[in-house]
Amino acid sequence: MTHKNRFLFYFTCMAFLSGCGEELSTGVTKGGTGNGGDGKPINVVNGQKLNDHYQIWLSKPVSDYCHGVKRTLSFIHPLNSEIVAEDQLIKIGPKDELDQQIILQVRWENQSDQAKTVVRSACSDLVNIDEFWRNASTPDARCDVKTVTLNKNDVYIAEEYPFNFKYTATGILSHNKKVQFLPEETDIPGCNMLEIQYVLQNE
Repeated sequence: MTHKNRFLFYFTCMAFLSGCGEELSTGVTKGGTGNGGDGKPINVVNGQKLNDHYQIWLSKPVSDYCHGVKRTLSFIHPLNSEIVAEDQLIKIGPKDELDQQIILQVRWENQSDQAKTVVRSACSDLVNIDEFWRNASTPDARCDVKTVTLNKNDVYIAEEYPFNFKYTATGILSHNKKVQFLPEETDIPGCNMLEIQYVLQNE
């Protein structure tokens, strides 16, 4: 699935497996239904059709280091397009102009003393969502390789990934583990799992 098609793709999210800075935005002005709270919903029932009034809980950014590159996953506020800098609960109503419910940004920063080459498959997204990933995967052997060069201290905003949902969900998005940062700086290949959480629930 191409990047363009994915933007148009309306992903129907059912139940997920249980395993599976920038300025703090204090509220939402568009539509008048914004909430700057950070309380993570509990006891969410997955798979219920979303009502006209529902809530999106988004985690603050998560980061780690892989072979000298700082990887960061950050949510973009769906109404004001700002980085969600802290855990935030957003109320959505029928008057809100909402193009995408979940938007995730992938950011790389080279903090090593040497240039890094980022190697990825052209057929694999940088972000994995469990059911989406299983249904849309393509064997890497059939795909071209894409590379990005990061000089020392370079920051690269890789891509933004939007997702839309029809049903309540407690979910996790993760950085694709197959992306390589070369040359590697330890004898352990690859990177650890980097994950970020979100919740959609009815009011």
